[in-house]
Amino acid sequence: MGVAAVEAVAEIAGVAARLKWPNDVVWAGPGDDTDRKLGGILAEADWSDGSEPAVVVGLGLNVNWPSAFPDDLRAIATSLNHIAGHDIDREQLLVAILRQLDEWCDDERRVLDAVRDRSATLGSRVRVHLASGILEGVAMDLTAQGHLVVATDDGGHRVVTVGDVVHLRPV
Repeated sequence: MGVAAVEAVAEIAGVAARLKWPNDVVWAGPGDDTDRKLGGILAEADWSDGSEPAVVVGLGLNVNWPSAFPDDLRAIATSLNHIAGHDIDREQLLVAILRQLDEWCDDERRVLDAVRDRSATLGSRVRVHLASGILEGVAMDLTAQGHLVVATDDGGHRVVTVGDVVHLRPV
């Protein structure tokens, strides 16, 4: 869904969005290295009854915000119309997202490579808030399952399956 959203946003709005692990769509901002949130993705899978697994995916995307929005959000979030300078046709965007989703659903390896290519997280210094504490280091890669690999400050590597990631400014 993330790759489909990023591709559709580029196609319809002309905006170069990126993916922030694990589930955000972001825009790099006006040259200040601060990612601004454009949207979020939520997925839930169910295979408890022994049948084929089912996945429900939701995407929230900031498309057309009013010209004025709260100052406290301006530094951390944005909307496609604010970046593009004009309103975005939501129907065209939805059709593009669904078309892209259909195109990307068939090849897991291709999708993982596309996520890597569109990642705002990989190569960044990060702070990961885990249930067991805080981890800092550089986000290095994704595993075949999509887990984040972080090179820790003590020279090790840690695989993160779930956590809240904060991109840190370079030292």
